[in-house]
Parts: sequence; C-alpha cells; structure tokens
Amino acid sequence: MPANKNAWLRYLIIIRTIKNSDESTPATKDKIIEEIRNELGIYVSESTIEKDMQFLKYSSEFAIYAPITYRKSPSGYWLPPNWSMSDAIKKAWKI
Repeated sequence: MPANKNAWLRYLIIIRTIKNSDESTPATKDKIIEEIRNELGIYVSESTIEKDMQFLKYSSEFAIYAPITYRKSPSGYWLPPNWSMSDAIKKAWKI
C-alpha cells in the first residue's frame, strides 16, 4: 500500500513518462524525477523511484505487474506500447 498521498500520483507520472518515451529519448531516472518535480513540486530521490518501480512491477496488493524493463542501449526504461495500467487493473480486479 502506498505510504503517502503522493505515491499514486508518482506511479501515474512514472508510467506516463516511460510510455511517452521513444527510441531516441528513453525515460531515465533523472527524467522521471524531473517530471515529478515539475508536476508535483516535490523532489524525490532515485531510491524512491526504484521503490516505486518495484511496487509497480511486483506488488501483489494491486496486481498491476507493470512490465517495466531497463535497456542498456540507448539506456533507459521501457514499457510495451500496448500495455496499459488501467487495463492491468481491470484485469486484476475483474472489472
């Protein structure tokens, strides 16, 4: 369960930032931190981003299971273009 009220907003920003990245401009931790700072007006650490991504990938509480991967060249985080957080939640909760 998210420990604070900004967690879900961070998750949405992380997913959107990764989904909006492309082959030439991958989503890096720095880019994700910058997006969170711009939208929420708060600074988060790299370890917070790492924990958030672990939650998105492995949390059985909400069964999001985001298939976030890291690629070395060009370096950054990726999601399959057809993956959707709302679809994952609907599937997990049988909505």
